[in-house]
Amino acid sequence: MSPLVAIDGRTPLTRTVVPLTLPMLSLFVDGRETLRHLAALSRLRVTLVCRTCLQQGGRDGRQTGVVVVDRPAAGVVFVACPHRPIGGTVQMAQPLNLQSLLLALGWDLACTVCGATLEGDNDPQATAFTVRCPCTTREYRYAVA
Repeated sequence: MSPLVAIDGRTPLTRTVVPLTLPMLSLFVDGRETLRHLAALSRLRVTLVCRTCLQQGGRDGRQTGVVVVDRPAAGVVFVACPHRPIGGTVQMAQPLNLQSLLLALGWDLACTVCGATLEGDNDPQATAFTVRCPCTTREYRYAVA
């Protein structure tokens, strides 16, 4: 098994567990929360990336991040990325399933440390909600009676 390294390809990493609070959990469930609170995502070692931009050379230094601008007065969020700079808008009136939103936009959640796409195949009956990458487990534990 090869050693775990940071996105720079040189810095060794250790596995980390980041405990999530209930408000943090909403960032991984409701797309509206994700789009409106990108700073909170970065504190969890998470960023939004465009899959197409990654495929078109993101690993060689080209920008792969996305642009998100909240326009609360209009009830929309403007979204764009390097390969689609004109972008578009996302209506924010109703809750948005994050997985469906990311699929529609062609985006992923990625770790800011190791660069891997996050995985979170959670069982609705489980007592914990986890989102993982090779270097970090972000976990919310439900209160059990």
